[in-house]
Amino acid sequence: MIRGRHETTDFSPAYVVASGAILVIVGISLYVLVWGFFNYFAKPSAPVAQALEPASPRLQVDPHRDLERVRARELELLNSYGWLNRNDRIVRVPINRAMDLVVERGLPEFKESGATRKETK
Repeated sequence: MIRGRHETTDFSPAYVVASGAILVIVGISLYVLVWGFFNYFAKPSAPVAQALEPASPRLQVDPHRDLERVRARELELLNSYGWLNRNDRIVRVPINRAMDLVVERGLPEFKESGATRKETK
């Protein structure tokens, strides 16, 4: 076997081991540093913690039931009589009755302003 017939300056196992050790040390150091930052910022002061809490209610427990309630309330408003403003004697009438009144009486006429009038030639 012939010894010393290869290039010995290109590769040194000591440099590879040293580079690997440096990478491991840097990785562990970064891990510890980031872990410390997370722990430090995870416990904000009391005023900051109160400001970060969302307003109540925090959770919509049953969105389908909530939507059904909203729709039921809207249908109730569309199909019932009620006062909108007693002092000005403005009332709410059911939508079907309102449509019947429009058919019987027609739509009110509005004055045309100069800005909305179309010019015809």
